[in-house]
Amino acid sequence: MKKVFCGFLILCFNLSASADDIQGFVGRYLKDFSLEQDLSEYFVEQPQFIFGSHLLVPESSDKAGEFMLGIRSKLKNSEYRESSIISSRAKANIDNYSLVTFHLQRYKADGEVLDEVCSTYGILQGETGYRITSWQPSEASEEGGCN
Repeated sequence: MKKVFCGFLILCFNLSASADDIQGFVGRYLKDFSLEQDLSEYFVEQPQFIFGSHLLVPESSDKAGEFMLGIRSKLKNSEYRESSIISSRAKANIDNYSLVTFHLQRYKADGEVLDEVCSTYGILQGETGYRITSWQPSEASEEGGCN
């Protein structure tokens, strides 16, 4: 019985550490996004960006990073400064792949809240670390959460 209990504790610790690692990875990505840094290192080759029924598949991680920086440039019109993670929820964990939804609060340059949004990332852990395989943005619910 002791072995089963110890095994259970180790499993819970590993799942928690993995979730923390993914949240740290996405936190670094959001920081680099806000600072308009090169984002190509965060993506696999040919990631999928899902916008409702529209699917965009950049041909490389470099193109994916450029696309995201284009979005960042457009956010300047709203005086966007940065995003912070309010909460996250894993929707799937299969081998080295995780599908995680992040509830984000975005801030203006003056520190005021711009809005709240949701972003769902498909994240793969490989030999070189975590990489984004897919991204699907969505609106936060009226209750202030993500579906």
